[in-house]
Amino acid sequence: MTSTPGWQRWIGGAFAALVLMGLEGIGLVKQLEQLAYRGLFQLRGEESWHSQVVIVGIDETTLKNRQNSDSPRQIYTTLLERLAPSQPRMVVLDILMHDRSPDDLQLAQAMRQVPVALPVSWDKQGNQKDPIPELAAEAVVMGHVVSRQDSDGLTRIVVPQLGQIPALGVAVANEVMDRPLELDRQGSEPLWINWPGSVNHLPQYELFEAIEGRVPIKEFRNKIVIVGANVTGFNPVLTPFDINPPASGIYVHAAVVSNALSNNGLQQVGTFLHPVWINLLYFAGAISLSATLVFWSFRNQIIVVLGLGGVWLSICYSAFHFYYLLPVVSPLVLLGLTLLLVTLQDRLKMKAMLVEQEKQLFESAFYDLATGLPNYALFMDRLEGVLSRTREQSQPPLFAVFFIYIDRSKVVNPDSGHRLSNELQVAISSRIEEALKRSMAHSPHPLLSPHSAHFSPRSEISSVPTQFTIARLDTDTFAVLVHALSYSSQAIDVAQTIYQTLSHTSVSEGLFTNPIEPDEAIGLLEENLSAMTAFIGVALSAVHSDFEQVSVNIYSQAESMLRDAEIAMYQAKVKEGNHYAIFDQNLHHAEIQRLELELDLRRAINRARRQQENWSGSINNSNCSPAHFSYASEQWGSELEAQSDFRLYYQPIVCFSTGRISGFEALVRWYHPTRGMVSPVDFIPLAEETGLIMALGDWILKTACYQLREWQNKFPHGLEVTMVVNLSSLQLHNPQLVSQIQTLLDEMDLDHRYLKLEITESGLMENEDIALDLLKTLREAGIQLSIDDFGTGYSSLARLHNLPVNTLKIDKSFLERTALDHESWEIIETIIILAHKLGLTVVAEGIETGDQFELLQRLSCDYGQGYWLSRPIDASGATALLAKNPQW
Repeated sequence: MTSTPGWQRWIGGAFAALVLMGLEGIGLVKQLEQLAYRGLFQLRGEESWHSQVVIVGIDETTLKNRQNSDSPRQIYTTLLERLAPSQPRMVVLDILMHDRSPDDLQLAQAMRQVPVALPVSWDKQGNQKDPIPELAAEAVVMGHVVSRQDSDGLTRIVVPQLGQIPALGVAVANEVMDRPLELDRQGSEPLWINWPGSVNHLPQYELFEAIEGRVPIKEFRNKIVIVGANVTGFNPVLTPFDINPPASGIYVHAAVVSNALSNNGLQQVGTFLHPVWINLLYFAGAISLSATLVFWSFRNQIIVVLGLGGVWLSICYSAFHFYYLLPVVSPLVLLGLTLLLVTLQDRLKMKAMLVEQEKQLFESAFYDLATGLPNYALFMDRLEGVLSRTREQSQPPLFAVFFIYIDRSKVVNPDSGHRLSNELQVAISSRIEEALKRSMAHSPHPLLSPHSAHFSPRSEISSVPTQFTIARLDTDTFAVLVHALSYSSQAIDVAQTIYQTLSHTSVSEGLFTNPIEPDEAIGLLEENLSAMTAFIGVALSAVHSDFEQVSVNIYSQAESMLRDAEIAMYQAKVKEGNHYAIFDQNLHHAEIQRLELELDLRRAINRARRQQENWSGSINNSNCSPAHFSYASEQWGSELEAQSDFRLYYQPIVCFSTGRISGFEALVRWYHPTRGMVSPVDFIPLAEETGLIMALGDWILKTACYQLREWQNKFPHGLEVTMVVNLSSLQLHNPQLVSQIQTLLDEMDLDHRYLKLEITESGLMENEDIALDLLKTLREAGIQLSIDDFGTGYSSLARLHNLPVNTLKIDKSFLERTALDHESWEIIETIIILAHKLGLTVVAEGIETGDQFELLQRLSCDYGQGYWLSRPIDASGATALLAKNPQW
């Protein structure tokens, strides 16, 4: 997790508590609590009703019989007379008797034989309706029959007392019990009903069964007999066990009396606390939780919250078994909201961090750290933007590229070090800018619009200057793109102005970004500026006539234009006197040499492929037994050394945790019959430009797999070595690539996980749509994938998690810069941390010193390679190294 300032750790919890209060305010939490109440009863199951509670119901049959019999008061009088011999503890007549009847005196006389409880009600106008005085005088207790149903229809509570009148069930319970129920002084706190089970499990008899003597007297002895309507649909009451059909109102009194006699009424925990204190408890709990969660990973956060939720549910369920009712939903909602908001807070922080780190990577990828100028990548992008704009114009404007080489720019006082060297580069760039501003001040041509849709092929690159772009390509080389020239001769004026300005030795104090001592620094810079010499090459965008003002574009690629400017610079170096030169088309003899090199490369690839196919055929015919394979592989390796122009060299990749070799990267070398060894820098771009990289890449892949198979046969026990093969971006366009690789691995009987394919970051971004599907297919086949040269292209850290790769290889340029600044180490550390969070392993290439190795090890980098560990070695040398099994 990302580090969070102290005051921010509790924000998620505080906001979660506020959201919970809002949900409670709109009633959403209450609805969920109602479901939890019903769920607790369903989980607990049914319990027994108290044995002293009996129901005498007025059902539909009773109502029909009553129409053909005496008046209702006579019926109740007869019932009391029948019940008197059984000596019930109490008869509860849940029947309103506020209207007079001729039979009231007889009923009052019968009430003297048994204790009777009568109900009190209110009419629609709120007027209290008591039983008539004659009956009220004979009643032992009276109580109200008001019950409250929640929004879901369930009756969960009764109001113990309305004014001075208790609830009917409470009044009966207080009368028959030795100890009355404990209520608050006002009796306003609700009394929660603990429904024992379905009302169908209560002893119940019909009214006329009891009157006619069909019920044994013993069934009512010492019982509390509740008499009332139990007709379905009359005063319906929903209970957790009686939904369809519902119960009736008399069962509410029965439940209250049963709870009192059994001493198992529900007690809601926390009713003694004011709502403000409850909210404060929620705030404190949520804040404490959020302050703790921010230190853990998302997985651990989920585990903790689920664990706390489970514990709380267990506590609620256990408490319910002991007749305590705890709020179930509110704490759970608070836990979930706290997790959600803490996670959201962390994700927003991570996103901000990714944006910031991406910005730093962008600047390191497209800007020179010492001078702040655009680097090669950004310069080429802007040049390509200008070319794409002018291609669409019938008479495009004239523009030019200037390639500037500073000779002896590194000759500085050794006591001043890199710091003054950087200041020297800043001084040079400032002078180039000064010269360009003077030259462009009187340019009559309208300039290209930087906001054209065709100007920059990548929208994320910063806005383009309207007149010129200065870039630092290397320590002593600069490039300038002048966007519009009036005439071709103006390019000479610009070159002269740049040369003269660079030759000026005076330095202003305002030039320095971090001066050591102004006087000393100025003297050192003036000394070095006077010692340096500038050579400038110019490439014009078109064949242009100063007289007819007609131009025709001669460039279609930015690389070609910059290359010609560099060729012109070399021409200026060999000429006597002049320090600048404009590219001459006669210099295209270099292109002829390139064509010859292409032809030689094509022949070499064809020879290598034919030899490989012949050898592969012999292996397949022999069914590739391990012994024969090892012998054939060695024999083929000898023939390759003697006949093929190509060699594969293998550079070890070392695991930082073990110090042992974990794999090799296969690197191709070309030994030309007459030119000698041709650098990959020269022939790999040529192979990609001509499409020959498809055949060459296929040869490299097969040769590397053959070599891996030979090593596995030679070291059959415990060899866990991965072969890393570079994949060209052009190979991503081959629809048969996946099937070809799978067929090759199956033929060689190689486990797919021992092959890792590398594609450069720039190659991946240029073919992202095509590459993504192909890489997913390769990953599904069990083949490992790696992004090479990470940090040099346009890829986004925020979308790395969408790429199906296993490994990130940090470009060696970051390690090269670590000797000059600490910012590169911080960038490397950031890449390692973020890669590990995305589940990727990290390889650092270009390790040149032991200090770099130790620092990378401390930064928890996974693997490394470089000359300090081992230079690329041939197959025999790699085999010997595996046999030796060194440890770094």
